Amino acid sequence: MSWNIKRTRHGHRVSGGFFISFVIGPYLIALVVPVLFLVAMDGYYLMREGAYLVSLLIRARSTERMRVQASLDPRTFSLFDRAVSIRAFAENELGLATDRNFTRYIPIDRDYLVTVVSAAGQVSFNRYYWNYPLFGRAPYRGFFSREHAEQEAARLRSEGWDVVVRQVHAFSLLGVIGDPLYSFMADYTTYRLASLMFHEKTHSTIWLRGQVQFNEELASFVEHEGALRYLRARYGDDSSEYRLAMNLREDRALFRRTIAGLRESLTDLYESERTAAEMLTEKDRIIEEFRHEFIVSYDERFATEAFRGFGRLPINNALLDLYTTYTGEIGLLYELFAAADEDLHETIQLLHRVRAWPDDPRGYIRDVLIPELLFRGEGSFSENRGSLLPGHRLESAVPSTSAE
Repeated sequence: MSWNIKRTRHGHRVSGGFFISFVIGPYLIALVVPVLFLVAMDGYYLMREGAYLVSLLIRARSTERMRVQASLDPRTFSLFDRAVSIRAFAENELGLATDRNFTRYIPIDRDYLVTVVSAAGQVSFNRYYWNYPLFGRAPYRGFFSREHAEQEAARLRSEGWDVVVRQVHAFSLLGVIGDPLYSFMADYTTYRLASLMFHEKTHSTIWLRGQVQFNEELASFVEHEGALRYLRARYGDDSSEYRLAMNLREDRALFRRTIAGLRESLTDLYESERTAAEMLTEKDRIIEEFRHEFIVSYDERFATEAFRGFGRLPINNALLDLYTTYTGEIGLLYELFAAADEDLHETIQLLHRVRAWPDDPRGYIRDVLIPELLFRGEGSFSENRGSLLPGHRLESAVPSTSAE
């Protein structure tokens, strides 16, 4: 894929698929944007985006019926075959919801699905939220048209927000309608396809209204750990696929720490007594210094190519906050995972109980679930913690930065 950085009078904007494939790709960000389309307060937005969504869904065809067709091309057949295997693993081994997700196929003439806009303050990490009835508020808005997304981005920039515009390859319908496979997914590696499917099926299994960051952290956690277990089961511990995924696991942890460090430096700046103009000047200096160090030290620090492109992106508060939405407090889920003796199925079953505290799911995990497991004595928490991220202890491997 390619990407472009265009400069406008409001600053830079990111466009193209490079951003998702190589920077967001390792997190396989998967939004619930289409569901939000259907309940948006903006009536015009509802009609426009809803009409396009319906036009896609009515083209969906059963993958089971298509698989028996002699005319089906090998790439698409392989996609369907892998999807069947991944769905079975998700439901039988991980305990995710049994549903119709990924049992239908939609051909589409581009390699992404929606364009999504997010924003944050220029001298703060205050997020811009869009309000949606039934589902609460969310720090993103999606558009099937790139032009419409850019119009929204321009509006936000004119109001003084840092903005990031990105292409997203997947979304969740939260089990209301089965999430389909799209034709461009035939080019996905098995690891990427499994990650995407586990992420989406987690959303349709557990979703808390008004807790977007927690929902995304949970889906990211299941995505990462579930995909590792799937690759190990399918290819074996010694396979190149599994070893690469393990290297990516460590790189992902290192990248989270790196982003958390930059965010901490900028937060200190924004909480200082400097004027807004002084903050903006110093912000540019801090980011450029970070960018240079990230690029020149990449080969020494990272084992994979997954995050190399980040150093060439226009970094702003909206981009940095994007990572916090998906992994900002993911460390708490790894603590629960460790307390459950790294049993992913049990961890997911326990997480169903967060519905008891929908206003504070992290508090429920911290104050109820983890102590319950430790009291039960299933495994030594202190001994297991360090094994979660090879080469790094959990405390240092994930950022503690909160974006609440």
